[in-house]
Amino acid sequence: MQASIQADIEEEPGQRGPRLDIVEPPAAADAAEDRRTFVGTVEAQLRGWDTYLERLQVTAATTGGTARDQAEAAISELRRHRNELGERLSQVRSASTAWSEGRKSVEAARDALEQSAADLAARFEHGATAWP
Repeated sequence: MQASIQADIEEEPGQRGPRLDIVEPPAAADAAEDRRTFVGTVEAQLRGWDTYLERLQVTAATTGGTARDQAEAAISELRRHRNELGERLSQVRSASTAWSEGRKSVEAARDALEQSAADLAARFEHGATAWP
């Protein structure tokens, strides 16, 4: 079962980072010139991350013992980063922050989420024996 989980997080050819192709690339949000387009693009990314995390959770649920505990801890950390991204996006959406400041905050949260996912994938690449 470890191989199945590993396949879920491994980098696909042409992708940036250890995401499934269901997560929209950050370049679309980076290119957005207005708040509305930026918010819509990041919302699509969040939906992709939600699907990705659900798939990891289902796969982890089929794993037993310590590996399952480790998997759930890793997924929890990814969810924490995903939720932080969602909170920062809500601030931008509600215009409670200046547009440029809010954008930078969202981008920083998105980068932290992507880095956390990359770290998880690297644990596999460097010979982790149990998931993750």
